[in-house]
Amino acid sequence: MQKSLADINFNEIIHYPNITGYSKSEQPYYCNGFCIKCEKNNVSHSLTTISHGADSNDFKLKYGNQNYGNKEPIMFLFEDPSPSAPKDDTGEFLESNGLKKHIPFYYYYWIDERINSIPKTKLELLNYPRSIPAYILYLQEIYQLDNVYVTNFVKCFSKEKKSKDKQAKDEYDNVLKTCFTNYLSKEIEIFKPKIILSFGGRQFGHLGYYITNSQDFGIDNNILKNYIEDIHYFKLYHPSPGNSTPFEEIVDHNDKILSKILS
Repeated sequence: MQKSLADINFNEIIHYPNITGYSKSEQPYYCNGFCIKCEKNNVSHSLTTISHGADSNDFKLKYGNQNYGNKEPIMFLFEDPSPSAPKDDTGEFLESNGLKKHIPFYYYYWIDERINSIPKTKLELLNYPRSIPAYILYLQEIYQLDNVYVTNFVKCFSKEKKSKDKQAKDEYDNVLKTCFTNYLSKEIEIFKPKIILSFGGRQFGHLGYYITNSQDFGIDNNILKNYIEDIHYFKLYHPSPGNSTPFEEIVDHNDKILSKILS
């Protein structure tokens, strides 16, 4: 991962000393803190699981250098991390500045240790445990994507994201604004994607709103100001195991769109 993106992910969002990408082999990964910008900005509800980004080089370090042919920068954008799941042994709760969050501890966030090789066909993908990391590997393989960056719009999970309570809704809007202005806008500026693939509808809407109104949030960013004209973003089905849509239907739906976008 290029240094500027690594600084955002491993020094600002999650504090992993001396980690600049998926290159550190020791487990568990020592962490000494995490972002609390939302909590400092009067968000009172709990923000639990926290995530970081990953790029093609990170996946190559785990699964081998595939050297795919499509070198265009493409961003995979998801909404937020999954709810805390301490029983899966992927992380642990860390206390910092009086707050607790579930951090990637045994594995990096976009890695599924059950997936030992890259699914090279849809059939192989469907035979694997259903997971977002496996699907990311499948897309890179099928569409020969050699320059991918994967991240969440919101870096921490919030159970209030669907709340109809006005205070909770206002607080979640604050979370969206904080994550966009401090992190996602910078990730876009650094990575300079030609295409953003949004997996799910909510962050697709958030993305359009915050990009269109970026100057209102104090972001003077030429990439964002020219975004709608110069860079394209598309909405796809979310591959989450929590999605009630059958996985094969999700894969087929997205492949119909991606085969046109990435051909």
